Amino acid sequence: MVRTILYPFTEDSFTDATVQTVAMIKGLRKSGAVSPICTVDKEGRISRLLGKERLDYAVVPVVRQVRPNAFYLKALFILMTTTLAQFTFFRMHKIQAAHCFDLNTLMTWGNAFRMYRVPYFLSLDELPKVAKMASLMITDARIVACRDSAMIERLPRFAKKKAAVSPDEQECLPFWADRYNLLSKPFSFTQSTGLLNK
Repeated sequence: MVRTILYPFTEDSFTDATVQTVAMIKGLRKSGAVSPICTVDKEGRISRLLGKERLDYAVVPVVRQVRPNAFYLKALFILMTTTLAQFTFFRMHKIQAAHCFDLNTLMTWGNAFRMYRVPYFLSLDELPKVAKMASLMITDARIVACRDSAMIERLPRFAKKKAAVSPDEQECLPFWADRYNLLSKPFSFTQSTGLLNK
């Protein structure tokens, strides 16, 4: 079963690992496991990379970036007043799940994921100091893939049980294909309440 997965990117989060991430998305599409939808917040290195790999993308602008260490009420206010573009994008596309590759992107899209009850996955190569809003978004992820076990120990308490060490390049395609297969679980009322995904 092909699943429509959203892969959002923010230009400020471009790293050397972004090249491997885009190659993984292309590989998942080629395997038939995923129908990817990619977004960027603005044209730049990531959009050029996606174009080079022949992955379609949409530009969904970010009005104001919320940082992972932002105070909860301030972060909530900014997210509620500046994420109209993300909400509109969700209304226009049938997205079954999303996958973010850093905390800045999760902070940009997480509110829309939660409002539309879309399950999401998170991959982390670094873990800066996080405040309550970021902690809640990390905890709400279905799976948190971390660079190493030391990073898993630094995750919020309830996120640790959903965490795994990121696979190497050869193992990343079967690893994520298996995790996306978890989405085939039948619908339950608990999942539709908007409460944290357990």
